[in-house]
Amino acid sequence: MDIVIYIKGTATESPESMYWNGIYTGIRYQCVELARRFYLIKYGLLFEEVQGAKEIANIQTIYHIEHKRYVYWPTYMNAGLPVIGSLLIWDATEEFPKTGHIAVVTRVTQKYVEVIEQNYGTGRRRIPIVNGQLKSKGLLAFKFPPY
Repeated sequence: MDIVIYIKGTATESPESMYWNGIYTGIRYQCVELARRFYLIKYGLLFEEVQGAKEIANIQTIYHIEHKRYVYWPTYMNAGLPVIGSLLIWDATEEFPKTGHIAVVTRVTQKYVEVIEQNYGTGRRRIPIVNGQLKSKGLLAFKFPPY
């Protein structure tokens, strides 16, 4: 599955509301928009809008578009390893002030986890695994895909 990652080129680019099949996903270039769009396209699921990415750790249900119902969606504090499709959630740090950050896991190996993300770096990066744990400052929690 190919998904577009939007990289903001300049500080003067204006924010744009993004939609997928008529459903609002967020503001272009923001990390939460990518996560919401990914879950809509891949799983047909939509999580509620948030003021900051770190708030996603507090969401306990996710809406299944086709079945028109909410599904339980637990949060796992940073322990163990995520699976492909998991969301990684960072708390507010100097790197991600106030709102925190979120990225989507696209690959898991024994040495690292690859993620896609918006509003940070090049849109793709590897997060090292050290002693069976992800090593990334401020990493708060995981959200596994519900299926």
